[in-house]
Amino acid sequence: MTFKTKLTVALLLIAGVGSFFLVNEGYLTLDAVQKNLEFMRSQYEATPALFVMAFMLGYTLFVALYIPGPFVLNLMAGAIFGPLVGTVTASFAAALGSVAAFLVARYILQDAVRGRFPGQVISIDKAIEEMGGFYVLLLRLVPGLPVGLTNLLMGVTNISALRFFLASLVGVVPWIAFYVVAGGELAQMKSIEDIASVEMSLMAGALVVLLILGRFLSQKISDPRTPERRKGHFV
Repeated sequence: MTFKTKLTVALLLIAGVGSFFLVNEGYLTLDAVQKNLEFMRSQYEATPALFVMAFMLGYTLFVALYIPGPFVLNLMAGAIFGPLVGTVTASFAAALGSVAAFLVARYILQDAVRGRFPGQVISIDKAIEEMGGFYVLLLRLVPGLPVGLTNLLMGVTNISALRFFLASLVGVVPWIAFYVVAGGELAQMKSIEDIASVEMSLMAGALVVLLILGRFLSQKISDPRTPERRKGHFV
C-alpha cells in the first residue's frame, strides 16, 4: 500500500469517525448547542482571541474532512460572536477548509478524482481556462452545489491555491452571513425551521437571483458528460 493510499484511508477514517461521533452522539443538535451556548459565550468573553482561533480550527477541519456541521457552526458563530465577527470568522474558516480539501485533492487524490469524475474535470478545466478565479466565485455563490465535490474538482485543475482561496472567501460570504445573522436568534429557536422567519425570508429573497444565475453552473457540476458529448456545446 502506497503512502498516498494510506493517507487517503486515514483521512476517510477520521472523517467517518468524526461524523459518526458528532452527529450520532447529538453534539450538533439544536438542543445541545443551546444548552452550551452561555458557556461558550463566557469562554469567548474570557479569552476572545483564543476562542476565535479554536472555533476557526474546528470549522476548518469540518470543511476539510467533509464532516457534517458547518450549517450549525454558522448559527453558533452568529450567536457567540455577533453578525460582523461571526461572518468574518466563519467565512475565513470555510475558505481555509476548502483550500485544505483542495490541496489534498491536488497532491494526494488527483488520480482518483480524475478517474471518478472525468467529464466534470474536463468541463471545469475548460471553464477555469476561460474565466479563472471568477468561475470559482460563481460556484461559491450558487446555493445547493456540493462544496466538498467542488473542492475536489478544483484541486485537479490548474488554478492556484491562492486564487482559489480568495475566490472562495468572497463567494461564501453572502450565504454564511445569512446563517450567521439567523444565529443571532439561536437561543430562542425551537427548531431549525425557525430560521424561515419573515426577516430571514426577505433576506433570502434578495439572494434568490443567484439561483437563476447559477443554474447553468449547477448543471455543469451534475452532468458527467464531456463537452464533446453534449452535441459540441460547452455547458
